[in-house]
Amino acid sequence: MKKIIFSISTLIFTLFTQAQENHIRISGDDIPIDASIAEPEQFEKDNKVYQLSEVEVLPEFSGGNTFLASYLDKNIRKDAFEKNYPPSCIVYVSFIIEKNGNMTNIKIERDPGYGIGKETLRVLKTIKTKWNPGVQNGKPVRVNYPLPIKIS
Repeated sequence: MKKIIFSISTLIFTLFTQAQENHIRISGDDIPIDASIAEPEQFEKDNKVYQLSEVEVLPEFSGGNTFLASYLDKNIRKDAFEKNYPPSCIVYVSFIIEKNGNMTNIKIERDPGYGIGKETLRVLKTIKTKWNPGVQNGKPVRVNYPLPIKIS
């Protein structure tokens, strides 16, 4: 038992000292660690998803919200809804506006049912128009964008 603990301690010490030298030894070969690789904290900070209230400049759909609303109204097919759907309801969706203006991670947050959420999701995924991204400290950032969509 003492030999096992000693062996594990020696292994941990060896790995620790090699990591401090910015080299890792694999099968007798030294592999230098690139010091220019971003630290995990920096990577997480660069890819942070901001809320609308946290950004200086809000993301905006190219063509404006009126154009987005007309696109959704024109492309959501009510014949795809189940029978007896409510004459008026709201689907709550959210998505991330990426730094390059693309929409990703599209989700239905509140679905009134009747196939309405599924159809809304289908139409949102067809949007190829890029957004003007949100800006924080003069740089484009990822922004979570909640959007209520009224179906009538």
